Amino acid sequence: MGLLSRLFGTADAQRVEVAGSSEPERTSLDTGTYFALVDSIRTWQSKREYHRMLECCAQSLPLLPSLVRDCRRQYGAFDISSIPAIEVGCRYWAALGDGDSLRRVAEAVDQVAILKEEWGDVVQTAYSDMDLAARIQACIVQNPGVLQNKLSKVVVAPGKDTARIINTLVNLGKVVRTRSGKTYELRVAGIDVTP
Repeated sequence: MGLLSRLFGTADAQRVEVAGSSEPERTSLDTGTYFALVDSIRTWQSKREYHRMLECCAQSLPLLPSLVRDCRRQYGAFDISSIPAIEVGCRYWAALGDGDSLRRVAEAVDQVAILKEEWGDVVQTAYSDMDLAARIQACIVQNPGVLQNKLSKVVVAPGKDTARIINTLVNLGKVVRTRSGKTYELRVAGIDVTP
């Protein structure tokens, strides 16, 4: 059992059926846990429970090396095209200004060459997004009711990037968006500006 533990990460490895194989392959418990966390990330995101979603993102990060190793062993390659802990996590941590969590993502990605190759740009973009989110919030604080369609010129950023970050800030409850003609007025949540 010691050899199995070293080969598959734990003594409690799970059996997984592989198409075309008469013998099921073994996968580490970490991989099963990873996919359970991915389901939780999607569930919490659909329920708009973003802080719980981010907890699951953080829990799944240390499991990424095992995921890559198991996929390569079972299928000969790592061809997973989406990793929510990186993609979704980076987006929300950037909007929250959570540099510590972004550093943990960067460390996890840097551990495995294919992750760095495929998702390194996502992490770098998150650092830029964190700066842009801070500029957007500062602009809204200084100009309550600023129109969303004018904001990208003020913060000097592409409109699509500004809109994406505003959507994330709205989801997190950091910014309130109110319809104003064909655009939106923006205010920082919790700040009353009525005379």
